Amino acid sequence: LFRSVVLIIKLHPWQDRKNLVEWNLSNIILLENQDLVKHDVQISEILGHASALISDYSSVAVDYALLDRPIAFTVDDQETYKKDRGFLWDDISAWLPGIEIANYDDMVGFIRDVAEGKDQSCEKRRRLNGLFHDFDDDQNSQRVLEALGIKKMTKFGGDGHACERIADILEGKGYQVWER
Repeated sequence: LFRSVVLIIKLHPWQDRKNLVEWNLSNIILLENQDLVKHDVQISEILGHASALISDYSSVAVDYALLDRPIAFTVDDQETYKKDRGFLWDDISAWLPGIEIANYDDMVGFIRDVAEGKDQSCEKRRRLNGLFHDFDDDQNSQRVLEALGIKKMTKFGGDGHACERIADILEGKGYQVWER
């Protein structure tokens, strides 16, 4: 079952790496920030293809929740984090849109569930999505442009995606593609 799982680990740039164990496994990949920069890849591009996310208390999980896929949170340091940095909410567990992983067995169980197509936190995630996000479509950029009084020129015709691609090409060549 686990042979079909690929685990991509992306550590926080400031995370201490001294306790990392080196491994040479075909289904576990450690991505560093310099790897992403070198290949001009944004973490959101990778997350868009991920079947699930294991995170700490990072806001990336709130964004990922919009994909409506399983999320797990490592909470083994919850008391230390609460004391040192603090949380926005007193009961952080109520606001995590996924299950909590406190130990190795929890992590293995979560990965097994994902591999088997089980989603233990679906209802909680969907409820919290409704509280975290006013919209669940792909039109937020358009709403920002409208709020700023900027509109995209539409003289290109055709579907919106083709227009955006053409606009990007023209903009890259110095043409004005946006108008107020």
